[in-house]
Amino acid sequence: MEKVPFLALLFHSFPESVFLGVAGLLFVGVRPRLDRAILFGIVQAVSAYAVRLLDLPLGYHTMILVVLASVYTSLLYGIRFRKSLVALILSFLLLIIAEAFFVTLVLNYTTLTVETIMAPENAMIRVLVALPQILTLALASFAAWRIRGFHLSGPRFTGRF
Repeated sequence: MEKVPFLALLFHSFPESVFLGVAGLLFVGVRPRLDRAILFGIVQAVSAYAVRLLDLPLGYHTMILVVLASVYTSLLYGIRFRKSLVALILSFLLLIIAEAFFVTLVLNYTTLTVETIMAPENAMIRVLVALPQILTLALASFAAWRIRGFHLSGPRFTGRF
């Protein structure tokens, strides 16, 4: 069971969730609306908080969160679950690769340990350590957006069920 501090939820989980959804959707050709991306970020961050409270073996949290995120994007954007699942698997893979790379750098070149980073009293350290992977998702989202576009408003659904 992981206790996620409110600062980490607000400044780590929420932006990470927004960019997970945006990047994944753009990767599969869906142009997300800003209001729905923010709503997705809120719902996914709260879901991540709740799922991390469960005492599950390593990796189960991620699998549950991928499925939940896929359900949310299917409902919010009216796209098929399979397409949503592919989108979220791609963005989660990018996040996992970025996290492994940047956390390894932080652990190798600082005196920080995983326990120090994850300790509830070190919420700001946790947010700062997560910043590079969030920026990686943001840059991937921006690159995909430049190629595919981003809707600030538009029709209720951009796809079909």
